[in-house]
Amino acid sequence: MKIFCLTNNKRYEITSIVKDGFSWSKSIDEFSQKLEFEVIDKKVPGYPINPVEEGSVIQIYNDDLLEFDGIVLSNVDDSYSVVDFAFYFSKNEEIYQFNEVAANICVEEVIKSLEGPVGEIDASDILIDKIYFEESAGSVISKIIEEIQVKSGEEFYFYYRKGQFHFKKYPTEVKNFEFNYYNKNYNLNSFVKSISKSSSIENMYNSVKVVIKNNKEDYYTETYSDGRNIKKYGIMQKIITVEAEKSEDSKPVGENFLKANSKVTKSLSLTIPYVKNIWDGDILKISNEEYEVDGFFRVISFTKTMKEIGLELIELE
Repeated sequence: MKIFCLTNNKRYEITSIVKDGFSWSKSIDEFSQKLEFEVIDKKVPGYPINPVEEGSVIQIYNDDLLEFDGIVLSNVDDSYSVVDFAFYFSKNEEIYQFNEVAANICVEEVIKSLEGPVGEIDASDILIDKIYFEESAGSVISKIIEEIQVKSGEEFYFYYRKGQFHFKKYPTEVKNFEFNYYNKNYNLNSFVKSISKSSSIENMYNSVKVVIKNNKEDYYTETYSDGRNIKKYGIMQKIITVEAEKSEDSKPVGENFLKANSKVTKSLSLTIPYVKNIWDGDILKISNEEYEVDGFFRVISFTKTMKEIGLELIELE
């Protein structure tokens, strides 16, 4: 693994002056990866004492794989905080107007408005008919993602990877990883360390009231509920608004919302040896008799170091 710094149009390899223990992380509901590292306070032959400064670009390569690519935001003494380029979507406000435009086209236009390189963009049938005023580009994309999820049940996420911005549906295929030690292959589960299990109803909603509006004063409601969960956990209700001309959407909106939210969230925390190409959103098969775990889980966040990866996962039904 090698670390590079680009400062004032010059490229330095700084691997030798970065202290052990640096890490970078990301959560699926955040756009940016974050990197924290500290440098050794000494001169390296051929380099300045330290070429890193605010605005420097930091890149981490594992062989030919670009694992991280971002900009230095701040430093305290010899410690630095870095974020990838999705950071700029939270720092730029604009006015965006979409008239019955497919959600994926809207996101692509937002990316292009910041002159960002467009990567993989998955199609969506949801049409956006809104004006976003005095909102950051990131806030607009977040609201589009939320609207897709509410109206169709499909889950999308936005991220920066390998020099491009991507807008993708959550993966549905299971990722398999193998480790080769002494000419023998082992799967991911052979190296899982100390699993921690948890469950929560904190994010549960078991009832949704869909408000169908004709105008500001004229509206009616339809309620969709999960009676069994309400009896067990008590009522937890959300209100969602649908315009009258789209009232036929109220039933799928209500049903999709309950399907996604009327459930106990079961989570795992675990650590594995470092392996390439594990990202937030990935689906992994985790089996461990000692911890009585056997199922499919989605990575919702990761923390990577040179030697290992810490993962937070949620169980899929």
